[in-house]
Amino acid sequence: MTLFTRFVLALMLLMSCSGNSLIGAENTASEKFDLLGEVHLGDKGRLRKLRALVTLSGQNSAYMDQSWTFLGKFKFRDVPAGNYELRVEIPRRGEQVSTVVLSRSFADRKNRVRQLVRIEEGIDPDSARKFELVSVKSLSIPPAAIKEYLDGRKSLSRPDYPKALRHFEAAVKIAPNFAAAINHIGVIHYQSREYDKALLSFETALEKEPAFHEALVNLGGVLLSLGQLDRALEINLRAVAVRPEDPLSNAQLGLSYLAADDLAKAELHLSKTRQIDPAHFTHPQLALAEIRLRQNRMLSAIEDLKEFLKYHPDHEQAPKVREQIQRLEHLNSLAQPSDKIASTQNIPCSKE
Repeated sequence: MTLFTRFVLALMLLMSCSGNSLIGAENTASEKFDLLGEVHLGDKGRLRKLRALVTLSGQNSAYMDQSWTFLGKFKFRDVPAGNYELRVEIPRRGEQVSTVVLSRSFADRKNRVRQLVRIEEGIDPDSARKFELVSVKSLSIPPAAIKEYLDGRKSLSRPDYPKALRHFEAAVKIAPNFAAAINHIGVIHYQSREYDKALLSFETALEKEPAFHEALVNLGGVLLSLGQLDRALEINLRAVAVRPEDPLSNAQLGLSYLAADDLAKAELHLSKTRQIDPAHFTHPQLALAEIRLRQNRMLSAIEDLKEFLKYHPDHEQAPKVREQIQRLEHLNSLAQPSDKIASTQNIPCSKE
């Protein structure tokens, strides 16, 4: 494993917990922003008759908040700067998941960031089953446990993580099989760098709900953070098998292959993450740049790093990435013409 690989993994493996990361925040962490969005259904414009559930989950914090659209619009106020997963779900229709970066470069003078979400029209059977399944499961959880769980979610949006943890633990005490609450406990432990406790929480959540994909992908992430690479590869393979189009599952599987020096499979899954969600908080461009450099594809690596800056201009690692680009461009300018041509020929046409 090269030194640059170690840098990439150190930067990225700690970001692998679903919806949350410990490092790699945007550089405006003390600021707060308003997120204003619209939901469009296919080519029919803004959603008006149907309502969508919008969930905003922190990727560099345990922050979480939810809102229903009104006439196709949604708003989240005073959200701390950082990377967020924005999930928009229309019951029995489908969902759209994307990354939103709240930082100065994407905000107006009033610290407002605007986001347009487009959901293709048509029934999504998987989404329909999911909503039905959630409804059935909720009937088996006592109301007192649900209240503690919802209070925990509210505490996450403030954010007050110690209070949220107390509510989730109270929910599990009332309902020991409450997998969603157990998963939240694991996320908060992960944020506190209590990786062993997080690992136990995600494993317990999966024991209660073997088909719980969020807990599965969280388990894969914490195993990467703990350096348990063989088991991480196994779990992340399972996560991708369950949801082949999930960007986080593909990113973590790509990182698992990168750690194992299987560059071809690493590139395949990291490229898929970038294709699905180029602003994804795992920053697939950094790992892809490492792969290109190890394959002597300098021009491709430069483009990967530039794309990272396009989506994360205020990231705390942005100055180092800019320095890396300058060094690579200088080295490329010194290369023989034949070397430059060879490097260019190695760039896949579908990606560059």
